[in-house]
Formats: sequence, C-alpha cells, structure tokens
Amino acid sequence: MATGRKSSRMQLVQIKEKEKNEKKALEMLKKRIERLEEDNFHVDPHEDLMWDKNLPQFSEGGTPAHPVQNRKKNKRIETLNMRFKKSFDQIIEDDKIHWHPDANYLTAKAPPSRFPSRRFCSVCGLLSKYRCTQCNAYFCTIHCKKVHTETRQANIKEEWRGCKF
Repeated sequence: MATGRKSSRMQLVQIKEKEKNEKKALEMLKKRIERLEEDNFHVDPHEDLMWDKNLPQFSEGGTPAHPVQNRKKNKRIETLNMRFKKSFDQIIEDDKIHWHPDANYLTAKAPPSRFPSRRFCSVCGLLSKYRCTQCNAYFCTIHCKKVHTETRQANIKEEWRGCKF
C-alpha cells in the first residue's frame, strides 16, 4: 500500500505551482473586471450637438417659443455645463485630492455579509451551481455551458496557457 509520503522537494514545487495558479487566477479576474468596465463605457454621440437657431420652433400662439434673453441665458448655461463636464473617474480623482475625514466615496464601506456570497451565471445572470473547470466562471445549465465554451472560453484559452489546476 502507498503511504502517501512525498519528498519535501515535490511538496515545495506543488506549493509554488499552487501560488502561481492563484496569482494567475487573480490576474485573470482583474482582467475580466477591466473588460467588463470597458465594455459598458461609451461616449454619448449627441454630446457635441448644439441646437440650431435656424430650425423652426413651433408653438401654440403667435409669439416665439422662447424669448431672446432666455435663449441666451440657456445657451450660456449649456456651454458652461459642457465645458466643465467630468467623467466618473475625474470626479473620484477630485475626491481623492480633497480628502475629507468624514465618509466619502472612497472610504464608505459596508460590513461584510453574514451570508455566503451568491454566485450568478456568467451567461444569463441566474443563480448558478456549476463552475467551468478551465476559467472558474459560473454557469447554471448545460445550454449556458455551451454558450460559455463557444464565446467566452475562446478568448480565455490563450491567456491560460501554461496554467495548471
């Protein structure tokens, strides 16, 4: 019978491989999160459009829809808003610069949950019970697994080469 003994050198090699795999898994998780954040980011295509004065403005009465003074004031406000428009990242950077001792976006934290974290399917978003053996993504049904292997795993295979679990 085998006693289950292993040499200390083999144990060290296995520990190092496990650490490498854990680091690789964390890197993959960070990359996946970055891809998701970039995926939702878009610039508004109508952001730079200015209302043309020459277009007809229809109103109920015979008077113009907006008096001249109000139009000038509104246009001035619009240009100021467009000039000083900030992205979410810029707002956070400003908040870092002007750090306040009370709670702000960066220091606000909720206590950890008493319940175990819920795992959602990476394809459809429902609660999942199963995990992919190659990338540790969650899926809920065989259909979602097929979709995962066809779409998402093709991109991940290149990054996971050389990583053994």
